[in-house]
Amino acid sequence: MKSQAPIRWQPIVLLAGLFGLYLLSVRSAPPPEGWETDFDQAVAEAKATGKNLLVAINMRGCPPCSMMDRQVLPEPRVRAAIALFVPVRVSLDRQPEIAQRFNVFGTPTYLVVHADGTILNQRSGFLPVDEFLAFLDQASTGSAAKSQ
Repeated sequence: MKSQAPIRWQPIVLLAGLFGLYLLSVRSAPPPEGWETDFDQAVAEAKATGKNLLVAINMRGCPPCSMMDRQVLPEPRVRAAIALFVPVRVSLDRQPEIAQRFNVFGTPTYLVVHADGTILNQRSGFLPVDEFLAFLDQASTGSAAKSQ
């Protein structure tokens, strides 16, 4: 009778651990405080206040979206900069028509939009705090060039 080789548990445990970390990284973070989720209501608020919209297009299960929600958007300097806008979150999987209106097909995408629908600035992907602040500053000073 042949003896069977012992099962090597280390690779299985390692893979299970990595999979667990992956699941933690993609779980949805709650929307940051103060973000509108009704796009039409946000547009109405932008028109009433004279502020531009900050549109965050994201999607459930998007790791860079979760990283932005956890690492960048709660940062005090970012929150202060966002206060100059009417922030609204759009879910690509729940509100695809709004994303299509702005020709957005990837997440996360951030747009600074005038209340009339004109895109003033656009960036996609994870942005570290300083890059995100520069993106917002460019849009508010009018020196923005649409970039990806």
